[in-house]
Amino acid sequence: MALLKPSLGSTPSDNVARIGNAFDVIEGLSAALADEQAARVAGLAAEGRARDGAIAAAVAAEGQLRQAAVVAEGRARGDAIAREQQDRTAAVVAEGRARAASDTALGALIERYRADGVADTARVGEAGWAFAFAATVAELQGDGSALPALPAALRAFGDNGAVARLTGPGLVATRRRVAIEPGRV
Repeated sequence: MALLKPSLGSTPSDNVARIGNAFDVIEGLSAALADEQAARVAGLAAEGRARDGAIAAAVAAEGQLRQAAVVAEGRARGDAIAREQQDRTAAVVAEGRARAASDTALGALIERYRADGVADTARVGEAGWAFAFAATVAELQGDGSALPALPAALRAFGDNGAVARLTGPGLVATRRRVAIEPGRV
């Protein structure tokens, strides 16, 4: 839009009108600039409020997530501690049972050998732990100490003391190595 400038060739009333028109345009532009500035300020304020709200919501959400994570970690650690305590308790109980069973077995073994330890080891019935029973010679091969002791069912008491009583075929052999000739047992 082009404004007519005041000139010397124009009448004073035309020049006044032209100046008035220029002021009107300037006032309109000033009002438009003020409106645009107010709209921009309002937009920036709204954007700031929106960002503040988004940041506050994000911080609150992150805080809730962190709090939930801490609670979950606490529960997981508590559960793990409880399971470990149960496992340790079970292990201690199992170890106690195993030790008690071992003590019982050792007591039975000591009780079995207690009488045999003072017995005449040359007599089979007196020292059943020193002898083994087998059906064949092949069963008596290997380390004699690994052979099972003479079963109590085969031990009996006769007129002359304890004996081994066989009611069928079988072999009774010593569990100890005995030197027969040099270099051989």
